[in-house]
Amino acid sequence: MVLCNALHGSRRPPKRRRGDAPAMHNRSRSHRRPTIEQLEDRTVPSCMLSLAPNEPAPQLVGEPVLWTATASDCGTNVVYQFSARATGGEFRVARDFSPNNTFSWTPMEEGTYDVRATAKDGYQATDTVSAVVSDAVDSRVTGSHAVITSTSNPLVALYSAPPTSGDTIQIEFAVAAPHPEWRGTNTLPSDPEKSTNFFVAGLLPNTTYEMRHVVTSHHHHHHSSPMLFTTGSIPPSVVFPSFTVVQPPGPGSDLNQDMLFQQYPGLAGSN
Repeated sequence: MVLCNALHGSRRPPKRRRGDAPAMHNRSRSHRRPTIEQLEDRTVPSCMLSLAPNEPAPQLVGEPVLWTATASDCGTNVVYQFSARATGGEFRVARDFSPNNTFSWTPMEEGTYDVRATAKDGYQATDTVSAVVSDAVDSRVTGSHAVITSTSNPLVALYSAPPTSGDTIQIEFAVAAPHPEWRGTNTLPSDPEKSTNFFVAGLLPNTTYEMRHVVTSHHHHHHSSPMLFTTGSIPPSVVFPSFTVVQPPGPGSDLNQDMLFQQYPGLAGSN
């Protein structure tokens, strides 16, 4: 960018008639020429953003994928936002702007996806730059039988049910015994073309469970054959805090339930 300095004075000098002596006091002004002054470079550096997963596509359903966004020449206070969508759908923000340039994403349905990272120089900035990467996720089910997979949590299982026709589907699980006491997960719409995947939690450590999926269609229930899954041990690094029972069970409480609900009180002065 260049800038021309303006000439001083707004009145034009009088014309000199023939025979008049040169006006010495105006000579310096009449011989002054416009000068060009180079301003400092105020252009914004070119911001580049890249995005990559820790494992190449395709990944498997329920597998955590770590995405890393790398910004170059984008400023000193870069913040990142991550979004995802099924191909052809609309992007949904999975994690809003933060200084963390990595994002762990666990797709729970097979198919093709687009993952987008958006960066800007600080929370108040309005100019952004984005990078979009296509991804593919494969089913864990290869036949007509369900697949149970261990997860990073030894007390949580990933149950993948095969494609099935029906209205809804859910998972039932129970401690393996001659007469199992079944419990159910939430229900999901069944899909005749894709697997349906559940995280099954609320399990005891070092315990063998029976698991099965139940398909409901027109108020009729179809149970699959049970499969076995054994949980692991709680890592020694996990330390449970001590607690005090403020109100003991009342006379009408059911002491046969093996579910314990705990709630930590808010800190003093917090809302």
